[in-house]
Amino acid sequence: MERSRRDGSRFAVGLIDLDGFKPVNDVHGHATGDRVLIEAGRRLRQVSGPAVCLARLGGDEFGLIIDGNPPDADIRRRGQEFCDVLQAPYVLPDLTAQVSCRRSPVRISVIRAAPFRFGKPSTKNLDLRTGSGGSAV
Repeated sequence: MERSRRDGSRFAVGLIDLDGFKPVNDVHGHATGDRVLIEAGRRLRQVSGPAVCLARLGGDEFGLIIDGNPPDADIRRRGQEFCDVLQAPYVLPDLTAQVSCRRSPVRISVIRAAPFRFGKPSTKNLDLRTGSGGSAV
């Protein structure tokens, strides 16, 4: 954010909420749910790249920051990649689970911090929603 204030560049902040995770956790237990979350995190890191800071926020939600003044097309492409990589079945030794980001939107907002100290950042919400096929729109 400081760099954005200094040079007027922008960054993106996003939220990924997994669909179908609660039944895995409730039916198969927290240990199995944890294994699915670990795999989801691994998959997200695999497609993130060096400009993306990714973190699990809690439950089945992941937050991300895309740095480096990303163009809208790059943000949309990354949103689609995140959805695509999460959709593949999670094959565990005792279970094959299916979670995705099909129903919940992947929300990514582009922010350009104000060049003055106490200003509000300007945001542009790209709100990449996923349809039944899990594609970003």
